[in-house]
Amino acid sequence: MSSPVANPENILIPLGEIMSATEEFHQKNEIAWGEYSKLYKGQLSESWGNRTTAFKRFTRNRRDRKKVFRNELEVISNLNHENIIPFLGYCDEGEEMIMVYDYPVTDSLAAYINDSAKRRCLTWQHRLVICMDAARVLNYLHSGLGQHDTVIHGSFMDDNILLDDNLKAKICGFEFSELIPGNQPCKQVYKPYTKGTYSDHKDPIYLQTGFLNVELDIYSFGVLLFNILTSPKTYGERNVFKCIPNSLTMKVQHHYHNRLDSLIDPAISDQIGGPSFRMIEEITCKCLSYNIKDRPTMDTVVKTIEDALDIYNREAISVKGSRGEHQNPREFLVPFKEIKLAMGMFKKSSLPHCINSDLFTAELTERWPNRTVVFKIYKIPGRYESCIYMQKREMFNNELEIVSRFHHENIIPYIGYCDEGDNMILIYEHAVNGSLHDHLQDQDKLRCIPWEQRLKICLGAARGLKCLHSGLRDENRLAVHRHVRSEYILLDENMNAKISGFGLSMLVPSNKPQVSDNGWELADSTFDDFKASMDPIYKESYIVNTEVDVYSFGVKQRATDSTTTIRSLQFQKLEDLRIPLKEINLATSEFSENSKIGKGGFGVVYKGRLSESWTKHEAAFKCLKKTSDKDKTGFLKELKLISMFQHQNIIHLIGYCDDGDEMILVSEYCINGSLDDHLEDPKKRRLLTWVKRLKICLGAAKGLDYLHTGLGEDNRVVHRDVKSGNILLDDNWEAKICDFGLSKSGLTYDHQHSKYYTGVAGTDYYMDPIYHESGILRTESDVYSFGVVMFEMLRGMPAWHVKSFGRDKPQPLINLVRRYYDYGKDLLIDPEIKAQIDKDSFHTFIEIAYQCISFNSKERPTMEKVADKIEEALDFQVKKDVSSKGD
Repeated sequence: MSSPVANPENILIPLGEIMSATEEFHQKNEIAWGEYSKLYKGQLSESWGNRTTAFKRFTRNRRDRKKVFRNELEVISNLNHENIIPFLGYCDEGEEMIMVYDYPVTDSLAAYINDSAKRRCLTWQHRLVICMDAARVLNYLHSGLGQHDTVIHGSFMDDNILLDDNLKAKICGFEFSELIPGNQPCKQVYKPYTKGTYSDHKDPIYLQTGFLNVELDIYSFGVLLFNILTSPKTYGERNVFKCIPNSLTMKVQHHYHNRLDSLIDPAISDQIGGPSFRMIEEITCKCLSYNIKDRPTMDTVVKTIEDALDIYNREAISVKGSRGEHQNPREFLVPFKEIKLAMGMFKKSSLPHCINSDLFTAELTERWPNRTVVFKIYKIPGRYESCIYMQKREMFNNELEIVSRFHHENIIPYIGYCDEGDNMILIYEHAVNGSLHDHLQDQDKLRCIPWEQRLKICLGAARGLKCLHSGLRDENRLAVHRHVRSEYILLDENMNAKISGFGLSMLVPSNKPQVSDNGWELADSTFDDFKASMDPIYKESYIVNTEVDVYSFGVKQRATDSTTTIRSLQFQKLEDLRIPLKEINLATSEFSENSKIGKGGFGVVYKGRLSESWTKHEAAFKCLKKTSDKDKTGFLKELKLISMFQHQNIIHLIGYCDDGDEMILVSEYCINGSLDDHLEDPKKRRLLTWVKRLKICLGAAKGLDYLHTGLGEDNRVVHRDVKSGNILLDDNWEAKICDFGLSKSGLTYDHQHSKYYTGVAGTDYYMDPIYHESGILRTESDVYSFGVVMFEMLRGMPAWHVKSFGRDKPQPLINLVRRYYDYGKDLLIDPEIKAQIDKDSFHTFIEIAYQCISFNSKERPTMEKVADKIEEALDFQVKKDVSSKGD
């Protein structure tokens, strides 16, 4: 047990002792490293009890290492709890700063969770006990210290939970902790987040405000609970290999309303159920709430976990008992050495390659003599922590969970599996007649299948899907295949259909048979065939339900190019807007450099004047890049969308060109450029009086209100990239919203359903943090982004610029707003307009702007209300200006 140290001088450990214990910090004794330190293992001498010890050596290349070292020493020397890593002493000698801890551990919880073999050792009961120990530590830190002091851990995650030989938790990692004295009335500290450190476990509210408080630890504990319930996590893998962000918090927010059943770690799926699991699920979601008031105290969390553990122990809930009719996957574990023996007999299977895996046929002679089986081997490229690896690991786990539970004459029989290190292999019965796709592609084979046999194959496949959709008795879960194609309908010796290819399948709750898959997308090119038969509703919303399979089952493979089909459907009513490429070449002087006025990730924008036949319009030509058919589809979607808009504050579409590889949108030219140009340029910013800023905000607000409500209840549009760079200014300084490449349409009036689950897209600093973490897109996401634009206008600085007031660390705009809104609103006013601004106008404007950026989306106003309030602020300002002129 660690104990408080009255005088740290009493626990000074000589550097020579440490050098001897670590063999002068030999590399072989290095066991871990972090941002500020490296960890070494060693044994102290007899005078120090021959203890096996961990030496935390702070690196010399950090300027603030002394501050971090002293902070950890102050915090840890005041702690006394059986589940906190025992502190033995420290060394502060010359250039060396070292913390010394007892080392009674086997590994970190993170190591257990991220290693498939170790993870299987953690039963549901083990996980509950570990969480209970960790929760007790946080409760002790928040409320169990003397004199009512409070410690905020600040970096609570599974890497900082160590496990001894008995799986007893020991909490460490106090270098970023804060000790708040009991006599300090406000139990929070302003300590802005430093980019570069892990953030998946960080409260998104803290990331924006910079205020460190106990709620941060509670949120982080929610991430821990979620992580320990579900499959392995990925830290810092946002946008790697074209991956859509798939953070833990994004997953849990996606499944907040649909329960976590479909995400449960297969290693414990046969052990959990009933009230104990639901209690943990509920407290997890509360800890992760974006409304701080909804988060429980750690005392409540401790009691909940204790109750859940008590219920589990008393009732001895065992999925093995309640699901006795289903196979336990562990009973079918085949050692890799057996598979290796069969490797000499491997033959490339004639069956289709499943996504990200190879198929081989062979005989497992030791178990099933003379029986040919299929080995489905998941290929593992690159690093284990890569996004692709984690996706394939999740696919393997999904497939194993489903095939071990569903048994039907029209589902390919599952025989066994291997999961050792990087070997992930599933073993199936061999379907000797290959796939239906093989027969459809081979005219000779196709002639051998009479109409009656074809109907029988379709009927068999339909029955297999019906089995998946009917679900598992006693589990309240059903399966959605998500990849129904002729390639994955196999045929046995009697030409009976057998459904296969479950790598993308999902288990979803029967009572809520639609969940989101986070817009999850593989970087591998073999994933393209998945999209060909994809339900278009799923493609837009990423909502997974049984209808996804029904659509795919009805899809007939087309010989025609899908892009041509889309074009013919979408352009029937747009022909009048088509502008010949030669007309655009003439207007832009063959896209000369002198005509270029902007560029971005989308492509390049040119300025030019159309000919007399196009009423001599001065126009902007947005030339989009084309790297794939996906770009063409995006162009067509944007064109179809903006052709519907008719509003003075939405950029006017003149026409388009779709000629070969050229994809060009032609719109009105706004002579005063974009709003962000004026905010960045000090000279231009001076032209923006407070009245002019209010009028620009009012116009943009009306434009957004039109998108959200002006096209009818069934056609609400979410812009998804509202920012000052997408607000153009015409010759009268009228605001024009532009750039609808990321926009989504079709949100309904009902608030409960007026949302999309999408891959996260938009611009940092403007993006709604709730949408960023959850992938749940609502009109409120635009409202948040517009609130950021309003504060840009008030302060006269772009959202991505950093600034500091006094000695505070430089922060981007929205962090400054949250820091100074309550006690320094005047600091948020641009000095250029400070003398102009009316008090009532200012307060009306800043109050509605702050409501827009609320962390509780339900508290955000509609754009109609925002426009009304800006108009009210404008009226106050105009009256003041008129009065001043009169005086």
